[in-house]
Amino acid sequence: ALAIADLVPVVGLRDDVALVALQSAIVPDELHLTLPAEPKTLSHVRRVLRRWLNERGAGEGDIAEMTIAVSEACANAIEHAYAPSPATFELHGWANDGEITLTVRDDGHWRPPRGHNRGRGLSIIVAAMDDVQIDRTADATEVVMRRYITRK
Repeated sequence: ALAIADLVPVVGLRDDVALVALQSAIVPDELHLTLPAEPKTLSHVRRVLRRWLNERGAGEGDIAEMTIAVSEACANAIEHAYAPSPATFELHGWANDGEITLTVRDDGHWRPPRGHNRGRGLSIIVAAMDDVQIDRTADATEVVMRRYITRK
């Protein structure tokens, strides 16, 4: 405030001037998140992922499709990996020469779907990505998704 006061004369101004300084948060080269396994987490995942993908140079179509795929993988980790109790899952992402790799990993055990007419998440993930690998062990599930992006 004192720096601005020194720049602006006390009298003789005909108009008001506003000085606004913004500092955007730095978007890391690699994405590493550990998140609560709760449905309300999905909106945060989508928001962070869109911004991260945008900073990697992905176009709008790529961002939309990868966000849907990752959201589905996260929803599967939330719904199928854990009994109703506090738990977490991880989302990692990195870019290499136009290829985006995103992984969703949980430390739970597979549980069957709740209700009928379910189970479309994996087909959505496969349709949205260029390559999908699922590694299930007794202790964890990791979904690795890859897609080559169209630069904006």
